[in-house]
Amino acid sequence: MRNKTLIVKFLTLALLFVALLAFSWDRTEMENRAFVITIGVDKGEELPYKVTMSILDAEGFEDGEDARVLRDAEGECPASAMGAVGATISRSIYFGHTKAIILGAELLKNADALSKTVDVLSKNNDINIRTVVMATDKTAAEIMNAKPETQQMLGMYLSGFYSKSNTNTAALVVKADLESLVADFRLSGTSIIPKVTIDKDDEIKIGGVALIKNHALTGFLTPDDMAGYLWMRENAVGLQLTSDSATIKIERSKPKISFVEYSGTLLCYAKIEAVAGLEAGKNNPQVVEEFQRKIERDITETFRIFQEVYISDGLELREILRKHYPKLYDKYGGDWEKTFAHIRFVTKVDLEIRH
Repeated sequence: MRNKTLIVKFLTLALLFVALLAFSWDRTEMENRAFVITIGVDKGEELPYKVTMSILDAEGFEDGEDARVLRDAEGECPASAMGAVGATISRSIYFGHTKAIILGAELLKNADALSKTVDVLSKNNDINIRTVVMATDKTAAEIMNAKPETQQMLGMYLSGFYSKSNTNTAALVVKADLESLVADFRLSGTSIIPKVTIDKDDEIKIGGVALIKNHALTGFLTPDDMAGYLWMRENAVGLQLTSDSATIKIERSKPKISFVEYSGTLLCYAKIEAVAGLEAGKNNPQVVEEFQRKIERDITETFRIFQEVYISDGLELREILRKHYPKLYDKYGGDWEKTFAHIRFVTKVDLEIRH
């Protein structure tokens, strides 16, 4: 087992450095840089911010050692903490290949700290604005210090989780990156960030989300809580559903969301048109109806959680209202939190199952 782990570790590092060398850098540039693959940001113990970085050092790789090093430092702001980490490395740190950013739970709870962190990271010219952002109910440092046997390079794993070749991403619910987070913060202060954690064996687990409201954490939702979100945001393709008599896999899914006013109340209609392939079992009208009811229940329950538990428009209904129903937006869009708490929600699913 130890030999297998060492082989996996070596191959992971080797593949990454092959990718890095594919760029037109000369040897001097390679030797003078330490590549930051993952950035973790937490609330500090002595200073406001703590930044942890997972860094690849070419020198360690050439010496046949584990080239990944973890460095952390605290600072008065995220930028100064990042600079303090850089001061612990003999080489110049480089963010051009940063694959993932992890935000700790205590940082997420502080609106000012979270907003400043997102602002600093998004304005760093070396960090790709499409870099994956994850949240954790632990500290980012805990996640980054884990030593999973099968996920040796955390940042690469988190980034690769969203690749088109990974057919399991539908189980995740949503992807967040710096670009989407900045847009959400500017528009409404409400956002959804995928959750990453570790199990008792130090293996990385992705599932559920952190719900951000007014630029701060309002709660963590489980994958079951978020089931309906997939359908409302066109993320359900690839989702597998099972009943007592059949198993289906979603091939196409499209939501149609509309608003009307009725007796002084805003009504939201969500119609889902979906096509699924039959994976196992029977296909008849009763089975179709059974799956339709299940999807409708999932959507309704997700909406209930947003509306009654968190009073947070995680489905971004206000933006749909603003874009497509300007008159209703003028009437109801002002005090949106009050409006959202009283929206009547109706859903209907039109499902076709193919053999």
